[in-house]
Amino acid sequence: MKDVTWTDMENKNYDLKLAGYIWSILKTQPFIVMSWGVDMNTIKPVEEGPEFHVQGFIHTGMVRIILDEGKDLFEIHLIPDSEGEEKVIE
Repeated sequence: MKDVTWTDMENKNYDLKLAGYIWSILKTQPFIVMSWGVDMNTIKPVEEGPEFHVQGFIHTGMVRIILDEGKDLFEIHLIPDSEGEEKVIE
């Protein structure tokens, strides 16, 4: 069993807060988020942002939104359910 350090706990807390912040931005446009077909049960914090599953017209699969603090922008990772390459949108 791995020992959990204070830094690990701080990083998880930061990731959770950051995912909540990004999700709060998305919720300002609820019709857009609903049009993506977000599965609300799949929303979870990952390193530096949220990840969730969508069933939209253009993309079906996982979406990961990551904050690139160095560039001060978000990277959108589209990870398809079926065969295909992951797409990154800056």
